[in-house]
Amino acid sequence: MKQTSQNQPRVYPLTPAIGAEIVGIALSKELDKETLRWIRKALLKYLVIFFRNQDLTIEQHMDFGRHFGELHVHPAAGLKDHPEVFAVHADEHSTHVAGEGWHSDVSCDEEPPMGSILYMRTAPKIGGDT
Repeated sequence: MKQTSQNQPRVYPLTPAIGAEIVGIALSKELDKETLRWIRKALLKYLVIFFRNQDLTIEQHMDFGRHFGELHVHPAAGLKDHPEVFAVHADEHSTHVAGEGWHSDVSCDEEPPMGSILYMRTAPKIGGDT
């Protein structure tokens, strides 16, 4: 990774079994191969990784995803201009829970994609986990 030692990315496990937070990487920037290998290694080890406080455009979100393989189009519908992006909206007025009849990683497909990259624009003060 082309960064000074002060800016080295770090990984912080969140539980003993699964999940870690990665800090020190801006996903909106071009990522070099070494950084991408480091992220993939963390994903394989922790199974779920979190990058907090990111500011991404739809295109940057999709570009990051392409580093892990071809983007999948969810069968439940994507955005008109970006069918690979499935937008979910919920607020205090929502009458159902998004994802009750489907799952973002399409694990029910005969050949599911390797995973999902979820980007939460607005998070509740409590909860918000997926």
